[in-house]
Amino acid sequence: FMKITVVIEKENDEPIKLIGVVQDVTNEMKMKRQLEHYAKHDMITNLPNYYSLHEKLDSLMGNLKIERFAILYLNLDNFYWIVNYLGHEMGDKVLKKMAVRLKSLCPVNGFLAKEKGDSFIFIIENYENEKALIEHVNKIMKSVSQKLVIDDYEFNITTSIGISLYPKHATEKLKLFEHAYSALHYAKKLGKNNYQIYSYQQDLNAHKRYTLEKDLRQAIDHNELLIYYQPQVNPNTNTLIGAEALLRWNNPTWGLLQPDDFMSIAEDKHLLNKIYDWQIR
Repeated sequence: FMKITVVIEKENDEPIKLIGVVQDVTNEMKMKRQLEHYAKHDMITNLPNYYSLHEKLDSLMGNLKIERFAILYLNLDNFYWIVNYLGHEMGDKVLKKMAVRLKSLCPVNGFLAKEKGDSFIFIIENYENEKALIEHVNKIMKSVSQKLVIDDYEFNITTSIGISLYPKHATEKLKLFEHAYSALHYAKKLGKNNYQIYSYQQDLNAHKRYTLEKDLRQAIDHNELLIYYQPQVNPNTNTLIGAEALLRWNNPTWGLLQPDDFMSIAEDKHLLNKIYDWQIR
């Protein structure tokens, strides 16, 4: 690349001399292009990043020829085990390999981007119907689950996928993301290695979990926990020999809750010991 600067000297408004300077700006142009690339691509996988993804969505929503599209929010299951036991370098190698594998599954009417951490996002434009879309989702899950070998290590990785559809589930970009993530969270809750399509009930469950997480720390202080005693009877003598102490939470918003509704939250928030101490007292 050459940069040319020209100066014209004049005398009595008549040009008398032309002076030119030629500069080689190849390195500067290469650096500019590299910076522009890094701004819109993930450093590890070289896939389009979060910013490119939003640009893509903006262009789709502004294109009248796009009747519908799907967002597939992929997250690798238990990826943190690889990082915890084998380090970030091995984690990066796995992400690179997985990016290549996923890129080979991106259809002509598709777009693949790298999200945060160990997440990827597919956008499928004008898919034929939901059945065809799910068939492609199953292909992605099957491909991800195939054995991955890196530096003599074998990995059997699975993925959970949340799906939201435009315009069926939302016509706003951020809402579509939220719905896809909500569906992903539900897929994880069901045991991972599966896909889920967004539904309003999932959103309701996510909202319920959020409020329960927020309120659980105060449940003991506000005397909201209860114990129901279930008698234990000797069938031979028909006499009472003890009782099971069954925990309940009388939540002001959601009513009387069973342990299944909140004990997993207590475990995540490191509140189990506090609840057990209360129950014993």
